[in-house]
Amino acid sequence: MNPPALMPTASRAALYGLFVFLIIAIALALTALPAVQDIVAQPLVSAIAFAATGLIDVFGGAIVRDGNVLTDTVTGATVHVTQACDGLGVFAVFAAMIAGLGRGLKTSLAAIALLFLAMQAFNLIRVIALFHLRSAAQDVYDVSHLFVMPWMTALIGWLIVWRVWARAS
Repeated sequence: MNPPALMPTASRAALYGLFVFLIIAIALALTALPAVQDIVAQPLVSAIAFAATGLIDVFGGAIVRDGNVLTDTVTGATVHVTQACDGLGVFAVFAAMIAGLGRGLKTSLAAIALLFLAMQAFNLIRVIALFHLRSAAQDVYDVSHLFVMPWMTALIGWLIVWRVWARAS
């Protein structure tokens, strides 16, 4: 008999929780390393700012980019694309959850890649939406930036993790 199969359900759940917690802690610690910030986070933030500027410009927005600062040339409103906009912290948490599901290496890597792409696409949409909100309605921008968008980012990650679990079950 397989010894883990003999463990009570609560013990297995606690062990799984501890395993996922440790993976999350390691993943978050890795995202905070200066090398990861220099090699991954800063180029990612610059790419998001560049892509957002291009998309806003293509669709008729009046925008100027200075590094990672997007400025509406009509209203003068600015949005600073910072490392909080890269989504790496949330990505690390959900990637750890995917790794902890134990659904096989190929499935896990595919889900992690899908998660990264989905979160970066959402980050791009989020920056563009916040740019337009900042120009049009400051009060709506504040609420969206601080409350709505972080929850939506987490929701996207959770839906991908749930989808991996549901598909593999």
